Amino acid sequence: MNLLQLMRDALPREPVAVLAAWLGESEPATDAALRGGALPAVLVGLVRQFGRDEPTARRLMELLQQGGHDGSLLSGLPAALSGGSATEALLLRGQGLHPLLFGEQANAVAALIAKSSGLRAASVQKLLGIAAPLALAAIARAVASDGLSAAQLAGVLRDQQPTLQSAAPDGLAIALGIRD
Repeated sequence: MNLLQLMRDALPREPVAVLAAWLGESEPATDAALRGGALPAVLVGLVRQFGRDEPTARRLMELLQQGGHDGSLLSGLPAALSGGSATEALLLRGQGLHPLLFGEQANAVAALIAKSSGLRAASVQKLLGIAAPLALAAIARAVASDGLSAAQLAGVLRDQQPTLQSAAPDGLAIALGIRD
């Protein structure tokens, strides 16, 4: 199971164009920063925090349940990325996860994605905030559809590392500790 591909597939081009306009950025740069930077970065953070073993994966399952992350966001992305209050709500949900996912490296992660994509760092911070609930929705959908236990989820998260190593922009994989 490739969680990164699941997230990318759930993200149609049209909402990304609306999101780019909302950010005041170009569509190609926004798409590249989201698909090639923010999504892998958030997934790396989740793997690092919750993919070590069964107890950490169980904490992720609790986070999914407590936060109401059930995978339905993947079906409603066009509305969630419409640029209005729905996008603001999604952004606020995700930005609260930055300390958990990136710790003290949050600004460095945003700066690296901004540098590789050409977006402003403030725009990248917003993309990271949007990517976090998207990643949680993808994981929630995988847990529900495959009936994963916490131990199985930990294994699925660990299995993402080779994909993430190749998907993350140069410097990002190093900053996040997934590549030397």
